Amino acid sequence: MLPDKKGKGLLVQFNNNPTIYNQLEKPQNFKRINAATNDLQTIINQINDDATIYVAIENTDEVNHTILNQLLSQHRCIIVYSGNPYRLARIKSLSKAAAIVVQYENSTAALKSVAAFISGKVNAQGRLPVSVAGYQCGWGFDIQKPK
Repeated sequence: MLPDKKGKGLLVQFNNNPTIYNQLEKPQNFKRINAATNDLQTIINQINDDATIYVAIENTDEVNHTILNQLLSQHRCIIVYSGNPYRLARIKSLSKAAAIVVQYENSTAALKSVAAFISGKVNAQGRLPVSVAGYQCGWGFDIQKPK
């Protein structure tokens, strides 16, 4: 599922801060929707078969867990999480995600890196540095960019 070869996506966020979206090389290939100000049906209406659904979470306190759980239950979604890995445990529906991309900070360099990864421009490698939410320390995959 990663990286997405279609180059199109729906970026669902739980705030108005377009941090990852602003770092995308081709933002016109991505729709961005705020799950904090839109209901589940509005979000679902934005989904089409060509787009990969990315759920960007920067602050677990801002997440509407009801919407997140329903979205993950009904669609194949990739969670893109930025922040302290221990806070992943606050996302109760984490195991329903088709994939999880974790970066450990919200710096501009980190956001550019994850935007390049979801756009298929760079490789990704890394391992979870702690055990959290049912995932053991050292869990992870190396993923190569599409050729």
